[in-house]
Amino acid sequence: MTKIFTLTFFLLVFFGIGYNYKKYRIAPRISFPKLEVLNERNETVTLSSPTGKLRVISFYASWCPDCKIEFPKMQSAMQKDFSGFEFIAITDEGLGKMIAFKDKYKYPFIFYTLPMSFDEYEIYAIPTTYILNSKNEIVYSKVGSIDWESIKQHSANW
Repeated sequence: MTKIFTLTFFLLVFFGIGYNYKKYRIAPRISFPKLEVLNERNETVTLSSPTGKLRVISFYASWCPDCKIEFPKMQSAMQKDFSGFEFIAITDEGLGKMIAFKDKYKYPFIFYTLPMSFDEYEIYAIPTTYILNSKNEIVYSKVGSIDWESIKQHSANW
């Protein structure tokens, strides 16, 4: 009986750790061509039209300390090695907070807000960042801080 209890306990712990890892450390699969966002004029737009550029899309929140650390690194990467990329920042905090954040920090990104909360898109941890190729295919995704030097080495393959 003790062996069954111990085995059950360890299985529950193992599955709990796996579930939480997947939920909070692995970026969810998002269909970016179908993703509807709101621009600063409160107009619904989709991210469906390929621009021919590679795109970096980062989900953030104005209160997020890790996002505030990541955005200057993204800006530096954009200016140094990724000038041909389009950088997009998406929040779920609504239009007012999105505009206030954009105006305060003056990052050279395109800013959008989602019409629903991150939970509806299965985004449970931020920053969550994706890189899309010119065909709108996800070629890289990461929850948390990004090593832009590593990305630079792999970007030639996209």
